[in-house]
Amino acid sequence: MRRFKHALGVWACALLVLPLGNSARASILVAKTTNPANGHDYYLLNQSTWTAAESEAVSMGGHLATVRNAQENTFIYNTFAPHVPPPTGTLHHWLAIGLKEFDDQSGWFWRSGEPFVYSNWDPTQPDNNAGFNENLGGIALPPLPPGLWHDVREDRPTVDLGWGVVEVIPEPTTATAALVALSLTALARSRRRTGDSPAPL
Repeated sequence: MRRFKHALGVWACALLVLPLGNSARASILVAKTTNPANGHDYYLLNQSTWTAAESEAVSMGGHLATVRNAQENTFIYNTFAPHVPPPTGTLHHWLAIGLKEFDDQSGWFWRSGEPFVYSNWDPTQPDNNAGFNENLGGIALPPLPPGLWHDVREDRPTVDLGWGVVEVIPEPTTATAALVALSLTALARSRRRTGDSPAPL
């Protein structure tokens, strides 16, 4: 009996130290939702810090969402806002996107590396509220003006709570890649033929 208990204890300890195969996806709150307008896949994570959410997004093959236009902003808000619980007291809830301020506060950039060409700031934002160095961007949820962006800070859990929106851009399928290659080959041949033809008189 003692040997059995000892073996059971060793087995239990081994389970505790084994890596969990699905740990990278353990914090997903809403599963893959594809935006038909751009073909990108989006997920909603459970509440966490912005840094933890971005790390999770990278492990999933993407980043926190880049918002390129009004359609994408509306899609993200309408798809995921209903899944975030309403705030209580003085809390503000927001959808964390991949927007971050440069360290020298000279502007904003997307973690995906795409150019920052579209914004949807609330007219009062970004405001670095009360000098708190709010260097992250989020899509506001009620009671703040819904769908507009606010600058936020991740280390104020008594004020700001974020739910990360992950964006993963699917790799092109083999068929799509082959079609693109054929199109480029045909275009190159067409240009060579045009270049070889005699100039009109």
